[in-house]
Formats: sequence, structure tokens, C-alpha cells
Amino acid sequence: MNHIKRQIDQIRSSLITFAAGLVKIKSYSGREQQAIEFIRQEMKALNYDQIFIDAMGNLVDGWAAGKRWSCLIPTWTPWL
Repeated sequence: MNHIKRQIDQIRSSLITFAAGLVKIKSYSGREQQAIEFIRQEMKALNYDQIFIDAMGNLVDGWAAGKRWSCLIPTWTPWL
């Protein structure tokens, strides 16, 4: 647990700056494009393996070696 705390302490300022920038962006349901682009740019700066926006507008990241994918910002609302 101390290992995780040390890592967080090292990037605390960057995390706060990122979070502050993200919450400034209006991203109402169905209008998340600006927020998605903001996050995508940060991911590029952090050298993520693969980042793309799919046909539905979801921000997706992946690790090429592990063939694992995750949808970071889904733009669909399943409860509607």
C-alpha cells in the first residue's frame, strides 16, 4: 500500500491539474466530445499504446500486448 501512496504523491499535482481541467468542460449526455478529446490528449502525452474513438463516439484504450480493451468514456446511455 505504501508503494501506491508514494506513486500517487509523485503525480498528485498532475492529477489535480488534469481533474480541474476536465471538470471545467461542459459534457452533457450525448455531448462529450470535448471531454473525450481532452482525455485523449492526456493519454497520448502518457504514451498509451492504442487510443481511439469508435464509431459510437466512445473513447477506447488498449494494451497491444495483452489484447485488453476498455471503454473509458461511453457515450451511450443504456437506461434510456
